[in-house]
Amino acid sequence: MDVDERQVAVAAARIGQSYPSCGVQVRQGDVLCLPFEDDSFDAVWCSDTVRYLDDGQLSVALGEFRRVLRPGGVLAVRERDPSLVMVRPGDPYLFLDYYRAVAAHVACTRHLLRSRELHRRLEGAGFTMVRQHTILIEHYAPLSSDVVRYRGPAWSQAARTALRLGLEPQWKPFLDPDGEQNPLRAADGYISEGCAGRGQRRHALTPLPRLLPRITLTGVR
Repeated sequence: MDVDERQVAVAAARIGQSYPSCGVQVRQGDVLCLPFEDDSFDAVWCSDTVRYLDDGQLSVALGEFRRVLRPGGVLAVRERDPSLVMVRPGDPYLFLDYYRAVAAHVACTRHLLRSRELHRRLEGAGFTMVRQHTILIEHYAPLSSDVVRYRGPAWSQAARTALRLGLEPQWKPFLDPDGEQNPLRAADGYISEGCAGRGQRRHALTPLPRLLPRITLTGVR
């Protein structure tokens, strides 16, 4: 399910091409008002979404997840943890300072800094057996072409934002993804990033032992 009809169309087309017989339904909808009946699902998976919700909206969304889950059902939430981002060579706090500065202006960045607090928000929404698991992902030079192709343009955009906010000139090497001074090209380069996850049950009535390990291992909430 996605709130954007265009993304729904893309997802439906890809599933139809790659998994025509899997029986997956793709729906347009809003996490603040899920288009499903009470007690409809054994599990709910929510990825890279809660950053777009303020505290009040997050409470509403968690309430909706709990409503559509059957007793004993599992809720899994994955979100990035910006505190784990580090790029070397360079200042190990460069990205953390960036996120803190941008958070003053951009709501979804501010909400990302809330990632490790999700466990108590789930407890507050009435879930039990909450499990929190944070996964650190590391990349060592020589970085793969996929990492460079994805990170280069993304960090070039971040560098423009950082310099516009008057942050460290150490951001300048990130401006050119193909530049020799870009840390992505360093012979001893290193990148770390991560996601914070939570896994919980609506009630501890119907155990789902085969689901829980997958959820916690994948970095779900």
